[in-house]
Amino acid sequence: MVVFLLYVLVTSVVITVFLVRPGVEGYPHATFSDLVHGRAYRPFAGRILVPTAIRGVCAVTPDAFERYVARHFEQRRFVRTLGWAERTYEYLAALALMAGCFVGTLYVWRGLVARFYRYPAYVADVAPVIGLLSLTLFFRYLSYIYDPATLLLFSAGILALYARTRGWFFVVFTLAALNKETSVLLIALYLIRNRVELAPRRLFFHAGTLSVLWISVRAFVAYLVRENPGRTLEPHLINHNLRLPWLHPFSLAYALVIFALAVWLVRREWKTKPPFLRAGLLVTFIPLFAGSLFFGYVDELRDYYESFPILFLLCVPSLCSILGINEENVARPC
Repeated sequence: MVVFLLYVLVTSVVITVFLVRPGVEGYPHATFSDLVHGRAYRPFAGRILVPTAIRGVCAVTPDAFERYVARHFEQRRFVRTLGWAERTYEYLAALALMAGCFVGTLYVWRGLVARFYRYPAYVADVAPVIGLLSLTLFFRYLSYIYDPATLLLFSAGILALYARTRGWFFVVFTLAALNKETSVLLIALYLIRNRVELAPRRLFFHAGTLSVLWISVRAFVAYLVRENPGRTLEPHLINHNLRLPWLHPFSLAYALVIFALAVWLVRREWKTKPPFLRAGLLVTFIPLFAGSLFFGYVDELRDYYESFPILFLLCVPSLCSILGINEENVARPC
């Protein structure tokens, strides 16, 4: 219960920052209302899991209850400050879903720390708190309602891989594919995790099955949003990334400081850290960075959320070493 209350408290802090600075409104091609109701520009419109869940919650809620909740909250200060007075119940449903994703992420990270390392039990309880609070450093430009689900599903995919619960991994992978196209990176992690245990033919059969599943889900999503304005990919190499030094020098400097801090923490005792995590960081970060360089804002740190769970796990032993916390004398998992 103490851990649950701690995680709820931390989530309340993180989601407040998420909603206030930078917030989920501001980009005209992907406003909250347009995302929820399927009117956003591509590629944002293709992240359909959370918007569908919000519409589903609203659809099954009795109208009388929805009106009661809206009347009860629409005059609250935080509702008016955030501009939620028009669609109060939809925003509150989104708030509940996003908060649930953050709490779920904390528990998944707790399980991952306990599986990857042999530190005292309190480390697995507290480390996720530090990790999620650190995530606020990545809140740049804008946030989107599907970001917490991205973090949760990618983290859950890693946990399912490491626990070797293949059925759950396929479920999480499917949900992640509905949520965002970067879920394809989980296939690379699947290959890394099972490259020794599975025979090559069986390994590539499973990877092929995952690839077909991902292509099918994304093709289905593309069909659903085929009439939406915009393009599948938005090029930003010329208009933003190559102009960063004089267009947004502070943002570039901020991103470089965060990257430098991450590199410093990850490099500490690099060779002693789990091989799966070391390889996983490379196969997730390099494609994300390349994609952001050509089709995103390279200084928009939320573009690297899929790498963040692995980055967090690699930083845990570094922080423990700094604090003088040693692993217990038990064999560490592979």
